[in-house]
Amino acid sequence: MSITGDRRKRDFEQREALILRAARDMFEEVGFLNLKIAELARRVEYSTGTMYQHFASKEDLLLAMATQVHAEILPLLDRVQEGIDSTRERMIAVCLAHAESMRRDPRKFRIWQFSMAHSVQIRASEERQVALEQMSHRGRASLQRIVGDAVRKGDLEAGERLLDDISLSIFSFLLGTYTATNEPRSPKPFDMDEAYALLRRNLVSYLDTVGWQPVGGPADAIYERVCAQLDRETEQEVLHG
Repeated sequence: MSITGDRRKRDFEQREALILRAARDMFEEVGFLNLKIAELARRVEYSTGTMYQHFASKEDLLLAMATQVHAEILPLLDRVQEGIDSTRERMIAVCLAHAESMRRDPRKFRIWQFSMAHSVQIRASEERQVALEQMSHRGRASLQRIVGDAVRKGDLEAGERLLDDISLSIFSFLLGTYTATNEPRSPKPFDMDEAYALLRRNLVSYLDTVGWQPVGGPADAIYERVCAQLDRETEQEVLHG
């Protein structure tokens, strides 16, 4: 690619990142149904035609936001495992890092939740659907990889079917917590702090139930380590703009 072509690609990516940041703020303010491309264009000071160079529809925009959410969280799931030898602790760290990221910025889950709606999926382009599915697959693969490592190390006895069952069960714990704590009703039926504390206890109990060694031990210390890492990374983001 030529220097001019590189610059155009870079400018296009920077403009798309700006649009996505504004779209996430607007999504939180007005919701998906009331999000208008024309109003978003006004906010970012680009023409509506320029917006459609990036996103063929409002549904494509939403899937791009959801893909971006995954892209932000996945590297964190790798970082929180660094220096941890125990497969059980790695699994707990990954789950709690994902959960804490969602707890601190609930709109991440709401964006993902809307992006999974059938009415959105059928209107989105194949390109955006594939991009989101690829990111989702990487998240599932992260859990499955830890389960596989646990079996190879002898920390867990599981057949091929149980490997998938464990990953699905853990995903269900996370999804249930996110759904319960994002209820639109007021007052909310679930206290967020209590719900996430329950998630930690249930996760430990489930790992005990399937016999993931070493059995026992609360997740509080791992949770504190995850929170400390998120705090450090948030500070770095603020310092570097």
